[in-house]
Amino acid sequence: MKTAVDITGNRYGKLTVTGRGNGLPGKVYWTCICDCGNTVVASGNNLKTGNTKSCGCLKARPQANNITGERFGRLTVVRRVKRVRGIAHWLCQCDCGNTSTVSYAHLSTGHTRSCGCYCREGASARARQGLVKRGTEHPRWRADLTEEDRDRRRDNRHKEWSRDILERDGYRCAICSARGTLHAHHLYGYKAYPELRYELSNGVALCGTCHREFHKAMGYGRSKDADLFTFFNLPNPNCDIVDWATVPAPTQPLIILALIYIVCSRLGNDPIEPLCSAVRCIGDEIKRLKGEV
Repeated sequence: MKTAVDITGNRYGKLTVTGRGNGLPGKVYWTCICDCGNTVVASGNNLKTGNTKSCGCLKARPQANNITGERFGRLTVVRRVKRVRGIAHWLCQCDCGNTSTVSYAHLSTGHTRSCGCYCREGASARARQGLVKRGTEHPRWRADLTEEDRDRRRDNRHKEWSRDILERDGYRCAICSARGTLHAHHLYGYKAYPELRYELSNGVALCGTCHREFHKAMGYGRSKDADLFTFFNLPNPNCDIVDWATVPAPTQPLIILALIYIVCSRLGNDPIEPLCSAVRCIGDEIKRLKGEV
């Protein structure tokens, strides 16, 4: 049997041989120390042929390396703060004084070059040069909207009204009891009855499908509560119950809404929720009448 040549002290890539090591029988293994400080045992054949050049750090992803102090655009890397799904994220100091956490991929590819100040400055510069189109010159300007419609889009009352309607109805469609994407539907149309726009008694929760199909068939803006019964083939509770001509308009939607819930309780799989909503409507009407007295 040949005697193995002592290669202690030799360098192979980033490895320096420090002595013999243990491994599989029939092969000679050597203990090596890597330039990064790790220790590894490799066969003499792999060292001499170049198959093993490091402890593995050469094959490690660049994002695992320490990039503290390096600059990427306006960002200077401070330290590594976390790893998300195997991707290193670094805390960076921007030249403007702000800090931000950025992944190594976004830093190395140039996707992120600042905390966001670079984009803000660019937007301000474009605005000063008149390159930003506003008003009627904007490519998405809608000429069909009135000033009243634009004011409504700026007003938070409609959002608050919709949120209150969905919360009151238990986040469930009044027709099919579905959950998920829900809309607050005006029983009396938004355009035709402006005095009832933000009355809770004039709204009912409908799922996206029911709401879309209703307006596709019945139109927008001028619908009444009776259209809801007609479209969904519901028995109309308005007939012969009371002379609606003698009932004040603000009261009608509240009473009608209670009747809608009572009718819906007989159609869906869960009658309890619509009945609870009907009780709430009746309770609100009682409170309103007591307040008037």
